[in-house]
Amino acid sequence: MARPGSSTSVLAATLCAAFCALLWALPACASPGPGSHGSPLFDEHTELAVVLKYPVRRMLRDPRAKEELAGMLHYQGPDGREASLSIKVRARGNTRLDLCDFPPLRLEFDPAQTAGTPFAGEKHLKLVTHCRPGNRYADYVRLEQRIYRAYGLITPASFKTRALAVTYVDSVERMVPVAAPAFLMEDGDDMAGRIGMREARMSVLNPADVDPVQTGLMELFQFMIGNTDWSAYAPKDGSKECCHNGHVLRPVRDGGKFVVVPFDFDYAGLIDAEYAAVSRAAGVRRVRQRIYRGLCAHNDQVPASIRRFQEVRPQLEALFEGGGIGKVASHRALVYVQEFYGIIGDATEVQRWIYDYCRPGPTGASAPMAVAASADPASLTFSSLGRMP
Repeated sequence: MARPGSSTSVLAATLCAAFCALLWALPACASPGPGSHGSPLFDEHTELAVVLKYPVRRMLRDPRAKEELAGMLHYQGPDGREASLSIKVRARGNTRLDLCDFPPLRLEFDPAQTAGTPFAGEKHLKLVTHCRPGNRYADYVRLEQRIYRAYGLITPASFKTRALAVTYVDSVERMVPVAAPAFLMEDGDDMAGRIGMREARMSVLNPADVDPVQTGLMELFQFMIGNTDWSAYAPKDGSKECCHNGHVLRPVRDGGKFVVVPFDFDYAGLIDAEYAAVSRAAGVRRVRQRIYRGLCAHNDQVPASIRRFQEVRPQLEALFEGGGIGKVASHRALVYVQEFYGIIGDATEVQRWIYDYCRPGPTGASAPMAVAASADPASLTFSSLGRMP
């Protein structure tokens, strides 16, 4: 399905050069290279085989306790020999603790042990796990990891991931080992440092204070994958921290704008998980049904966002062509992406699917209020990224 075009490596080099030229003063461009922020773990796309040994059954009996348990991480080192790290493991998440048999995890590392290993520089990482046994749920994990990689093709303001083949072994009780795919997520602070920003915590965001180009790219991306489980301005109901499935970053220097980096894509229509549900505010009934939830205020960004998606189409589509994903799941995901490209490649369809459905203002747990952020157009922001030729 891939069309003629530049390779991923050439594209990445082009983007990096343009990015650094536009944002030359940012730390992300001052010292580029693998492992500049965090470990080299996320510089590879090959699947890493590991064994996680901890009191698995104890955790599964009461995952909501989120008890921190001692464990070991076994993996094959660069020299081909087995290596091990002492870690601490605990369950994390909220909704999936009710929906799934197996909880997502948080792994905590001892920095003194990780020097010289693939995990060098890491302190704690999120591990996205399978929800339940079976090939269907294995495909959900693999598809979600590819979604993260797809967003990384669109913008550097994205979480890197590393696919794992995990064998879970109980260190205390008798249990048949469980083998399943999973993936690690880049630490939020490392991601922020990589792109020259820093993490921010707040209750709500005002649309005027959020970078319009990066938000426009995110809005179109969420439309592409058919995800309604997010907000760039408000927290999830019952939460006090913005934003719902969005990690908020602020510029290092005063005068820039906030950037919201999306995460948690398992409710996306592209995956079509059997436990997924659409947002009550979205106005659609089925997860697979797309709806554009971008703001009308960002309509002037749509043409540039479409160009960005068109530039990476071959590489983006290639992510969903096999590669360990089951044939049926891979085919459905690829067709879903191709349908999106059919929409954005036709001006009439863009009008019908995007401009006609834009929202006049954000919705969420609470109405966004003004936050302290300058809108100085001369400040260093990501806005020029979406206008690259």
